[in-house]
Amino acid sequence: MPDGHPCLIHAYSAAVTNVTEAQMRTYLAVFHEEYVRSVEQYVPSDTRQRLLRYSLLPVPITGYVSTQLGAGYEYGVGDAEISIRRSSKRIEDLFVGAPAWMSHLNPFFNVGGSKIGIESLTLDGGFPFRFTDEAADIYFYDVRVKANKWSRHILYAQLFANRREEFWSEAQAVRRAKDEVLLALFDLQQGEARNVDLGTYLKTFKQRTVLLLGDFNQGRPRLEAIRAALGRMGYSAVLLNEIPEEPNYDLRQKFQAVASVCRFVVFDDSTPAGQIGEMFLADALHSICIVLREGEQQSTFMTQGMGLTSKVVRDWRYDANNLDAIVADAVRWAESLVAKLAEDRSSTYPWRNTEPVS
Repeated sequence: MPDGHPCLIHAYSAAVTNVTEAQMRTYLAVFHEEYVRSVEQYVPSDTRQRLLRYSLLPVPITGYVSTQLGAGYEYGVGDAEISIRRSSKRIEDLFVGAPAWMSHLNPFFNVGGSKIGIESLTLDGGFPFRFTDEAADIYFYDVRVKANKWSRHILYAQLFANRREEFWSEAQAVRRAKDEVLLALFDLQQGEARNVDLGTYLKTFKQRTVLLLGDFNQGRPRLEAIRAALGRMGYSAVLLNEIPEEPNYDLRQKFQAVASVCRFVVFDDSTPAGQIGEMFLADALHSICIVLREGEQQSTFMTQGMGLTSKVVRDWRYDANNLDAIVADAVRWAESLVAKLAEDRSSTYPWRNTEPVS
């Protein structure tokens, strides 16, 4: 391994199989076919070009398969086709395709997290990135990489440290395509509700969006009261049953997709309903959860003790007279935890404190 590379511990067992060139080709074909089909079936025609991926397609797609670490793909310019490049180099070196001496340069980013994005930058004088965790991934959009007289432009690419066969299966291709379209529908819906374009919504409003769950039938008045209290705190609370059902998700998948992009999750757990199952799904996602119960009501003892063993779940009791004060206290706790986790993650992932050269 070249000098300066971060150490990455390999924990593959002998039974683990990794993606092949043929499997990567199939994955890319299935993912993009499902993505385009879902967009054209569910997203209004006048808004489709607002979606970054859809606006770029169709393009030539290059898949990358490393026999050492990682896999991914890149969009180019020209006629639509899929080609695959395989190498014993790590995915970072295979993808960047730079002269050998560049591999010894310090990376701009040591990537240990997921859903990391680098957009509209010029990275000059270093190696673009190095993975430090096998669960890490990164995407690039409109990025120029330079060092001395060498340079290349990346239109769009997504790279993963994970090269395991099951990660790149056809089933995962379909799931990820549907995830992306569902979240696009959610963002479009929220932007239209505020009468702003998608870009403005993503930059201005999304950080104030929370997911509100509970008993949508007999508990609806409670949910509306909580939503109004959150609104007075400057938050937009969305109910899961207000988000489009398509593209053919079951309720667990829908919850997991939406909860992962909201600032935090608020549960009214006063009466038994679907939120009981959703609370256990949120626990598995490590989502920050505010749990509210009216008076002495509770849905089940199974959910009442969840906050005892989790630092990201906390319970409050409220009534009609103190709801605003309780919601304000709960939001302060959630925001304090958001800030604390961001600080802890920054110290865990040093690249988050690195200022790239633009």
